[in-house]
Parts: sequence; structure tokens; C-alpha cells
Amino acid sequence: MSAIINMLVRAVRGAAVYNPDAQSAPCCVLWPDGDCQWEPVAARLQAEMPELFILGDYDVLKRTGPAIWLRCVIADKAPKVEL
Repeated sequence: MSAIINMLVRAVRGAAVYNPDAQSAPCCVLWPDGDCQWEPVAARLQAEMPELFILGDYDVLKRTGPAIWLRCVIADKAPKVEL
């Protein structure tokens, strides 16, 4: 894994860290990318982070889908998907 990808993976995973004495556990980390500048990197990040799902067209194998599907994934109600 390249150093930059490694840093990005640590940063995304670090965004989910919380204090259980003061906060509720986050169910997801949102990474807005309105201009799709990070789109070329997304597949590489997904290769390193099996827990990374992306808002987009529905494709279970690519772990992408619409918002309602992502909500089902978070709720552990999406068939054929494991977190």
C-alpha cells in the first residue's frame, strides 16, 4: 500500500473514533465529494477498506448504491452484504 493511500485509510478510519463516555458510536463517516475529485482514488481505497461503501449506482460487487441501499447496509438488512 502506498504511503498516501495508507495515510488516507488511517484518516478515514480515524474519523470514526469517538469517546464512548461522551458520544454515541458513529454509524458511518460521510465524505462529501460534490466535484468527484476523489472518484479515481475510491476503488483503491475500497481495496484497502472492505468497510467502505460509496453512494452511486447500485452494484453490490463494487459496494456502491443509492442512499436507501446504504442505509440498509448500515442496518445490516442488505442481502449479500457483510460489513
